[in-house]
Amino acid sequence: HNPTGRMMRAADRLRLLAGLKGCETLLVLDETLVELTLSGPPALTASAVDAPRVVRLGSLSKSVWGGLRIGWIRADRAVIQRLAQSRASFDLGAPILEQLAAVELLGDGGAGLAARRPLLRARRDHLRMRLAERLPEWVCPRPAGGLSVWAQLPAPISSALAVQAAERGLRLASGPRFGVDGAFEHRLRLPYTLPEPVLDVAVERLAQAAEALERKTRPVSAPPPRRVAVY
Repeated sequence: HNPTGRMMRAADRLRLLAGLKGCETLLVLDETLVELTLSGPPALTASAVDAPRVVRLGSLSKSVWGGLRIGWIRADRAVIQRLAQSRASFDLGAPILEQLAAVELLGDGGAGLAARRPLLRARRDHLRMRLAERLPEWVCPRPAGGLSVWAQLPAPISSALAVQAAERGLRLASGPRFGVDGAFEHRLRLPYTLPEPVLDVAVERLAQAAEALERKTRPVSAPPPRRVAVY
């Protein structure tokens, strides 16, 4: 799940699929992060979730490399045919070079993913360590997978903090970007996809932004009353 990094339990997933039987609901599963399991058992295999009214989305840009914007849709043949027909009206097609790279990666036996998982695991743990050092009042759970830490802030300051961070060259998505009606102001998504030295700079700038915001919102103490002698 983006942004929490949590994974639905196998029993809940099967129960959800069972509940779809006999109804006309089309279930769209965004599984662009499902291959990035970093802790615990891996995700369910593709064959375990196939069903006539299930559409599954995947992408190499999340699992392998952000610059490789090649994805796929797995669904019932009739659904794929409708999607292919509608696409022709607004899309000229995917670039050839990226498709050739995708073919190589899909046929490498999982070597690309096998190399990426430990890299992300190390960066995830490094980011959490640096956050604990510079922002110890934040709660940063260890995600089971995905590409980001879903941090809990000590106050509903996510949007204001994102503005302060942007002024320091650090672009972040605030918590309400992932909710409705202003939800998740206590949360902030912190990706760990970049190298450790870059993460160190990011955490330092984030700590500076948090300190600046605290100074800005700190109530100003009123001066003590002046004593007046009455004769």
